[in-house]
Parts: sequence; structure tokens; C-alpha cells
Amino acid sequence: MKNGTSSLKNGQEKKKKMVGENSQDAGLSAKNEFESVMKSTLNRIHMEINERFFRLNEMDLKLGVLLNVEELCYGHNTDVLLENCYLSDFYSRDFNGLELHDEILDCRMLLSSRLPEK
Repeated sequence: MKNGTSSLKNGQEKKKKMVGENSQDAGLSAKNEFESVMKSTLNRIHMEINERFFRLNEMDLKLGVLLNVEELCYGHNTDVLLENCYLSDFYSRDFNGLELHDEILDCRMLLSSRLPEK
């Protein structure tokens, strides 16, 4: 017999119950295990949401200029537009910043000839 255990046949050991321990205590450990799993799951979900929010903010910093249609079409500061068109720094295979800038200016010119200025 080892400390806190009693011997069984085939070398198996059974844990001795402590004073005051009963069969209902086993339900508490399942409850604690469930709580632990739930907390772990919620923690993982929280980390994933934070990661996705961070990536969304990064994407907004890089591509957000394209979402502001009012500024793209009617903005007057072309230097700021040129700075924002350097998406090729981030997406070298997908964008050419100077071409994008020229195309936006072409669209502005077309819009200004068709619509009254705002």
C-alpha cells in the first residue's frame, strides 16, 4: 500500500477517499472541467477576434484611401493622394502606385466634365 492509495488486484491502485469526500464531489470536478474548457474556448475566441481586428485596422491603413470615394473623386490635394497610392510598397505584385494615381486623376477629370463640382 502506497501513501493515499490502497492496493487492488493486478497492480492497479485505487485512490482512497478523503474524510468528508463523497460521490457528489465527482460532479464538481466535471463542472470545474467544463468551466475550464469554456474559459479556454472563450479565451481563444477573444484572441482570434483581437487578431482579426488588428488585421482589419492594418488593411484600413493600407487600403482605406480607396474607400473614401468622396475624397478620391473630388479631393483637391493630389500630393496626399499620391502618397496614399503607394500600395505597391505593401502589394508589389498587385499594384503600381503611379498607375493607380494616374487612373484616379483620369477618373476625376472624367467626373468633373460630367458632373457639377461639389
